[in-house]
Amino acid sequence: MSFIFELLAIDADGKTSITKASSLGHGLLFSENIWINPNSSESADGAQSIVDTEQDIDLKIQAVDTSSALNDLIDAAFLIRIKSDSFENLESFRHKILVHLNRALSFRNIRILRDDISTDIANKIYPKINKVENLLRRYLVKFFTQKIGVTWWDVTAPKSLIEKVNSRKNNEKVFSTLVETDVTLIDFDDLGELA
Repeated sequence: MSFIFELLAIDADGKTSITKASSLGHGLLFSENIWINPNSSESADGAQSIVDTEQDIDLKIQAVDTSSALNDLIDAAFLIRIKSDSFENLESFRHKILVHLNRALSFRNIRILRDDISTDIANKIYPKINKVENLLRRYLVKFFTQKIGVTWWDVTAPKSLIEKVNSRKNNEKVFSTLVETDVTLIDFDDLGELA
């Protein structure tokens, strides 16, 4: 399975002095903290490739045309796509490349477009978080119902939570006509506001 980390590096104020993909490639290559044994090449369209077979890292840089941007004059923008079959290698490489782009090359506007590593981590951890969240919801409903009664939501929920639930009621159409959905329609971090 291959993992991809893709980002957009933008030089909005001309601090980098980098305007071509090949120049950005050279800027990335000078860091010994990132690479083990890199090999670079340039395609006919000006895209830059850096491959480090020892790390199983395949990086491609492509200049992005920003000439039609309506509001901001952008000096240069680059699409950087990093691919690896090694989760561990790409996981650590992501941070190193971002630090180098920001600190050494002065790219101050960096946007992550795709992060398969974070997605993979989230997919593995979400079922556990969901289980804890549902257990907490269950506990709160049982506790407040036993201690306060069936109107506990109106007594304990702050106005902001009641408004949030009311704005989301149309999102849940299957059960909302049959059961109380107040606690299920608030976010996990909102559960701590119930008192």
